Amino acid sequence: MPKDEEIDWNGLVTFGSLIGNLIQASKQQQTESELKQSKKDIEALLQDREQLIRSLNSFQKAIESFRIKTANLENINHQLIAQNKTQSYEIENQKLKIESLEKEKELIQNALSLEIETLKKQLEEVQK
Repeated sequence: MPKDEEIDWNGLVTFGSLIGNLIQASKQQQTESELKQSKKDIEALLQDREQLIRSLNSFQKAIESFRIKTANLENINHQLIAQNKTQSYEIENQKLKIESLEKEKELIQNALSLEIETLKKQLEEVQK
């Protein structure tokens, strides 16, 4: 083993300091690299968040449009149901009128038949 006088303590301290500086610079570079990657990840997350917000807003608008269209279709459906009921009532009324007219026609025909028979009998009596 060399003696204390032969060891260059200044050189060793300088060498140790350089190694420490190198390790510190390496760690700093690794930390900076990790920070840059974290920054990129955060920026990507922010872009994803913004895209998600735009998509959600678009989806919300589509839902509101669907609600409005559904309400309009429900109104149209109610109107058509009411119109259908009205037309059904009108059809029933027309059927009743037809039945009434057919009965009236039958009564008139019967009355005319009786009148014709009476006139025939009167004619026969007159001709005798």
